[in-house]
Amino acid sequence: MKLKLILLICTLLLPQIASVAAADNWHAVEGTNAPSYRLSIGWGVPGKQTESEGPANDDIESVRNCLLDSEGRVIAVLNGLDYFPGQNNGGIKTVWAPNSSVVFLEHQGKWKPNALLLVSASGKQANITATVFADALSFLKRKADPEFAKAEKDASFIVNRVLLTPGKLTLLMEVGGGKDSDYRDWVELRYSVESSARGLRLTSYEALQG
Repeated sequence: MKLKLILLICTLLLPQIASVAAADNWHAVEGTNAPSYRLSIGWGVPGKQTESEGPANDDIESVRNCLLDSEGRVIAVLNGLDYFPGQNNGGIKTVWAPNSSVVFLEHQGKWKPNALLLVSASGKQANITATVFADALSFLKRKADPEFAKAEKDASFIVNRVLLTPGKLTLLMEVGGGKDSDYRDWVELRYSVESSARGLRLTSYEALQG
């Protein structure tokens, strides 16, 4: 009888222990909370305990990022993102829609963002990095500035301002010519954002002089 009781208790407790252990694998990134404080961006090494200060050197290649709820549960693992605390030339910045329904996420780099993502509160996501870079360059190319022609190949990008509301994304981008060029120009990109069963996607855009 006692053995059955012990087995029953263990059966009831194991899911809770597993849940706690899984939650401990993920750490919320400071400064990424949604306005509702119910969501944040997290990092961790799946299946392994880590310190909140950052991963061990041997674990860096295994780091994943995710969307977390306020209980530390993973809503979705984020693709195309590999941020962790202490990373060289790699900060993380978020801009949430006022109603916390979607977040614009920038993984900063030395000369350009490493990744630009849109992530909904339910975990739908879109990596918009290549699209944003291409749209900014396409607009500046149409201006036929000879200095841009020299700088285009090694162009650098800085996200100066972000405005995000449900269904709309506006980015003010500063485009430079890299470390060996003094070229600078600005472009404002305005997108419509569609959410469907397949995920998020940019459906249209308008480019203006920034």
